[in-house]
Amino acid sequence: MLVYPKITHEVMSYQAIFILGCGCNVKNLGPAMLVYPKITHEVMPFRAIFMVEVYAYLVVAEICKIPASALRPYLVQPCWLLYLWGAPDGVFQLLHESNLTETTLFKSQPESACLNLHVRFVVEFLCKIGFFFISVMFFSSAVYGWAGRVPKKPALIRLNSLVQPGRKAMNNHLLALKDFSKQQLQSLIVWAIRLKNEAADNVRHQQLAGRTACLLFEKPSTRTRVSFESAMYGMGGQVIFMSAKETQLGRGEPLKDTARVLSRYVDCIVVRTFGQEVVNELARYSTVPVINALTDLHHPCQILSDLMTVIEKKGAPENLKIVWLGDGNNMANSWIELASIFGFPLTLACPQGYDPDPIILKEARKRSSQPITVLRDPAEAVQDADVINVDVWASMGQESEQEERTDIFRPFQLNAELLAHAKDDAVVLHCLPAHREEEITEEILESPQCVAFDQAENKMHIHKAILETFINGMYEG
Repeated sequence: MLVYPKITHEVMSYQAIFILGCGCNVKNLGPAMLVYPKITHEVMPFRAIFMVEVYAYLVVAEICKIPASALRPYLVQPCWLLYLWGAPDGVFQLLHESNLTETTLFKSQPESACLNLHVRFVVEFLCKIGFFFISVMFFSSAVYGWAGRVPKKPALIRLNSLVQPGRKAMNNHLLALKDFSKQQLQSLIVWAIRLKNEAADNVRHQQLAGRTACLLFEKPSTRTRVSFESAMYGMGGQVIFMSAKETQLGRGEPLKDTARVLSRYVDCIVVRTFGQEVVNELARYSTVPVINALTDLHHPCQILSDLMTVIEKKGAPENLKIVWLGDGNNMANSWIELASIFGFPLTLACPQGYDPDPIILKEARKRSSQPITVLRDPAEAVQDADVINVDVWASMGQESEQEERTDIFRPFQLNAELLAHAKDDAVVLHCLPAHREEEITEEILESPQCVAFDQAENKMHIHKAILETFINGMYEG
């Protein structure tokens, strides 16, 4: 039947589900059902809906040994609509074989009933035409630009349908943001917002049905692990989680061997580890996508979810003053790369000796159309800020430095006094977990200006978009 596995009342007629369940083999049924099952104005000709309905009723008649003529009242509407949109001759040939002609179908009804049907069908026809033009408008806005903001419910078409022959494929792995264009990263965020809105409308996604992701975590995690697992399950896929002690890496197996073996078992490898060289080596030998869920140098997935949150709360980043406050860690490095790609000004306030990676900073400044500034004074940095990012002072693996770092970073704590320098409607981001009364006070973390928990939720949605895009394929527009 070649149907997409998302078979629910949202995307397919009940009659079609019934036919699939019965496994019927009726003349001409196959051609009617060889359609993508999301039967809406976005993906399928309207006539296909009614072809399915007509065939379904006739199949019921054949199975139950009911005379086809008894189904006339049920066939009037779909047949009328088939006449409106036009249908293959095979539909009407089958009706004629069942002794149901145009005359017997439409003139067997009382005249008043036929008149009411005519009126109703004309109204439905006009409504469908209206939906068509609305779809064209949304399609145009999705293809031809962001227009400075992302609509609450963007009507975005599948990215793969925009591919032209000969177009270059996107990088197969997500290791660092610098490997991608603004358009590619923007598409991920727009698609994540679309998936989020559809999930809120109780749409069940199945784009990754039959696919498996392996989560290879050398660093423990709560939000990253759960959000990736929820994302994969939420798209119909499966997850295999492996900690460092559950793999052969701890016993000396070369990374290239692990990559080549896992590539034959799963469709994607999500890695959370210490050194960037680990994900780079896995990607070099893997034939499936490798996703960097965190290294000491980069945190690309987190920053994409952060930017998604900024767009939802404040609009296009190009018009905002975004500030990083604290350690120049992997988060700061990825924010720097993102600023150079999207072209928004970025200010970082870091203590002396705790700056971002100098190579990443230097390369980003060469590419960026806007200034990327590193300051020592946190009050100067947050002056008139629209967005303020904070993170823990001692990341995982730096626990032995906690006491020393606490003394050094104390002036960089985000509290009410420091936040007063920012704009009144500034929003506060924190990737969590938060050490309250260290990098951020309880008052600020629990204030309406802090969007850390919306930010945490968006990790799952951006992970959905990343997994679907890299497993199923994405291309440059």
